Amino acid sequence: MNEERALVLQPQGRSTLPPLVKTLSGATFDPSAKRWAFHDGLQAISINLERLSACATDELVDRMKVPLIWYAENTEGTTVHAVFDNMRRVLEPMAVAQGRPVNVIDAPLLANFRASLTSDTEWKLGALSAFIKKWHSLGVPGVTDDAVRLLKDIRLKGNRKGVAVMTMDPLVGPLTDVERSAVQAALNDAFAAGKVALDEYLLAWLCLLLGQRNIQFAMLKVCDISEVVKSDGSREYVLRVPRVKQASAAARREQFKERLITPSIGKMLMAYADSVRERFNGETEFSGDPSQAPLFPQKGTTKMERPDFHFHTSPMELGVRISSIFEALQVYSERTGEPIKVTSK
Repeated sequence: MNEERALVLQPQGRSTLPPLVKTLSGATFDPSAKRWAFHDGLQAISINLERLSACATDELVDRMKVPLIWYAENTEGTTVHAVFDNMRRVLEPMAVAQGRPVNVIDAPLLANFRASLTSDTEWKLGALSAFIKKWHSLGVPGVTDDAVRLLKDIRLKGNRKGVAVMTMDPLVGPLTDVERSAVQAALNDAFAAGKVALDEYLLAWLCLLLGQRNIQFAMLKVCDISEVVKSDGSREYVLRVPRVKQASAAARREQFKERLITPSIGKMLMAYADSVRERFNGETEFSGDPSQAPLFPQKGTTKMERPDFHFHTSPMELGVRISSIFEALQVYSERTGEPIKVTSK
């Protein structure tokens, strides 16, 4: 959908939507449905429009669909979901304050919402600014001129990033050397005792070695691990890790960064990848190339189609799996005296 496409209104004031929307990633959904559900790469996107029923009029929700469709066609699915969630967070308290569902986004509404925020949370309005301006620029009713002027005039702080790392936060920051050594020892002991499966052991070690995001581990394929024989006969193991933009969760597999893997883990990872390749040999989804199989396959099944990512574990499921592996180790922090909580990063 481009910006010049005119909004057509039915006699009762409701917008005429296209019969089918094709997202930036190629997925499709019915915009007239109460819930928009599709896959953006490995990310399952669900926009439940019924969640706005108590805080926005049907007319406003119907009009909001038009800029949401523009976002679906021109941005990543996670961006569409984030914009929808942020709009809901604005509308819910404002509907409660005025005692009725919101029927228009105007300057007083935005000013009242901003007044309810602190200097640490005013980024929530800033995150919506672009969406509201796009809504207005498309010529769709629902956003007033004064609302857009207000957003252009005010300066909002962004969300602070990296604080946990800079302050070595004991709960959400990085591990200390003592904690890391204790986790590694516990992981090795659990694997030797048969308490941790091979795929879980290798996944946990990659987390400790690389500190990548869930989406990057979920995108890995069998072909991404390779063995390099050097001139002196020694061997190096290289994992090709897909790059993902910092503010993105889209799975594209267009750019990669090669990371060296500790030889002992690299050798095990190569053998494990070969077993996965053999397991998926003959699957029609890979067009006769089992090296395109996921390095860490999903445990169950999914109902929605995932082009280019057949049998891959979703980032959310992989995150749960990673947390569960480390939680079972019950390694205690010397800083807090509590079990260490480890995620992919």
